[in-house]
Amino acid sequence: MTAFGAPSAYDWLLPAAGEDDDAGRPAAGDAFGRAVTDCWRTAAAPGRTFEVLEVEDGDVHVGDVAAFYFPDPAEVPELEREVCARATGRVLDAACRAGSRALWLAAQEAVTTVTGVEFSPGAVRLARERGVDAHLGSLFELPAGIGPFDTVVLAGEGQGALGNAALAPEALRNLAQVAAPEAVLLYEGLDPYRAFPAFHGPRLERNRARGRLPGTLRVRSRYRELATPWFDYLYCSAEEFTGLVAGTGWEVRSVTSDGACYLVTSQLVV
Repeated sequence: MTAFGAPSAYDWLLPAAGEDDDAGRPAAGDAFGRAVTDCWRTAAAPGRTFEVLEVEDGDVHVGDVAAFYFPDPAEVPELEREVCARATGRVLDAACRAGSRALWLAAQEAVTTVTGVEFSPGAVRLARERGVDAHLGSLFELPAGIGPFDTVVLAGEGQGALGNAALAPEALRNLAQVAAPEAVLLYEGLDPYRAFPAFHGPRLERNRARGRLPGTLRVRSRYRELATPWFDYLYCSAEEFTGLVAGTGWEVRSVTSDGACYLVTSQLVV
């Protein structure tokens, strides 16, 4: 049976080793938190700080931290801007990363408060430094005492925090528990079948053979000598997301598409 993994906020607190006896192996630690903090300390200038996203099957992607986590609002995808525009009342940014989207949400006239949840301790500290009410946790370990929220947001790099198809319903039910009556869930996703040709090859077949959705990745973030624990990250189509929502307390109200990107608006019905 396949072992499913969920990101635990407390796993990321592992201390970094001073030396690694195995040459070339990274030390366990909060690589993502250090990457975004280093980037912020250098004025979030593009081209200076790079995160490595390592996939379990050997694929490696290098991303500019400034471009991903501190973008100019004018360069943010249209649907992510639409998420911010649709948010109202008390808002939960359920995977707030370094806090940029939470700040955009807070600037909306119809938004009263914004709370962020993030499973990287370093990113939480940085988001707080930037003025965000950020808390350590994940969709599977929501902080005690938060909520209720009128709008729940899963967008941008936070979309994959659902983990995988086995875990996603639990995460969505957890979000329903901290939502106010008739709250709205705004999920901005990226369809892997349209965005990533590689999902039509061996990776897709491996995931299907393991009983997983084709867009499931097992990944870890690496920066300098550090690497986070491995965790599952889910890309899914709008149709697949609609299937995951069923029975979780949310009911899909609308789907808006823009190329490979889409926005699903759901409402709490229990």
